[in-house]
Amino acid sequence: MVYRYATGWLGWDDEAAMSTPIARIMLAMDGKAEFLRITSGAEPEPEKASPDDVANRLRGIMAMAGPKRGK
Repeated sequence: MVYRYATGWLGWDDEAAMSTPIARIMLAMDGKAEFLRITSGAEPEPEKASPDDVANRLRGIMAMAGPKRGK
């Protein structure tokens, strides 16, 4: 599948596709998708929350929903 992205979507030749690490091909695909969104006028993709953000939000929710203590 990644080879198809590199050669088909990105237009790379066989040598470039086979010698580039998968992570870099995926980063190039992300860049291509962002370029297409920007140049086509599509809505920007929402930013992904980091694991730390998710953990902090969950802690806040759990603190608010925690057991109620007697007076």
